[in-house]
Amino acid sequence: MPQPLLTFIHISDTHLYANPHPSLPPTPNPLARAEAVIKHINAQVFPIDFVLHTGDVGDDLPDIEKYREAQGVLKKLSAPLHVIPGNHDNRDWLREVFYPHSNTPYYSFEHKGVEVACLDTSVPNQPHGEISERQLAWLMKICTAPSDKPLVVALHHHLFPLGSLPMDTMTVKTGVTVHQTLLKARARLRCVLFGHVHERLSFIRDGVLYATAPSTWFQLKTWPGQTGSFVIDDVALPGYNIVTLTSDGLTTVRAVSVNPA
Repeated sequence: MPQPLLTFIHISDTHLYANPHPSLPPTPNPLARAEAVIKHINAQVFPIDFVLHTGDVGDDLPDIEKYREAQGVLKKLSAPLHVIPGNHDNRDWLREVFYPHSNTPYYSFEHKGVEVACLDTSVPNQPHGEISERQLAWLMKICTAPSDKPLVVALHHHLFPLGSLPMDTMTVKTGVTVHQTLLKARARLRCVLFGHVHERLSFIRDGVLYATAPSTWFQLKTWPGQTGSFVIDDVALPGYNIVTLTSDGLTTVRAVSVNPA
């Protein structure tokens, strides 16, 4: 029987301490929902290697102290936490509070022989994503390294249009280039995980598995050919994904919903 190499939790878009967004209908309390999701994760009966948060930890927080408060909330997780910036994060404050070991807002780490590359696609004060030439060169070095270690890549924004006009104004501007870089590691690339879209979504592009985690706050509805403004899904619950890599090359992404009541 294939043995699990790694089992971790993928969460995203906590938007801690969010203010009401004038363009959206009233939304639930992001702190209460994040705490409900954290409690649910901590109650799992299987070992969790770490939790990976793919951005929008905060919601346009005004100072670094608010990130320390957000860290206090997320420290309630019983497993180690790794985070990356989202478009509503200040990348410098986030890095200083959550991963001061790195000199850049992007970084990599290894756990149980699995390499995890954590990208920074955030652009200050902009909803769309970009990746610098320096960061792309760093990613290329990872993807072309003579290694057979399984590779997981995490980023906040989606690389490709999803068919929803309001969402597709917020892709990574050079998403195709990033994808072509990732293909250099296709033989060992197990999955690419992202957030941003507030929706459960997975697809395969050129043999590469892409998957989102739902927001711990609220979910959106998107569909092919969607125009106009965003639509909130009043039925979908907050949640997270359980990601497992096994010794035979299998990657599973299990979606978990959490009733915050």
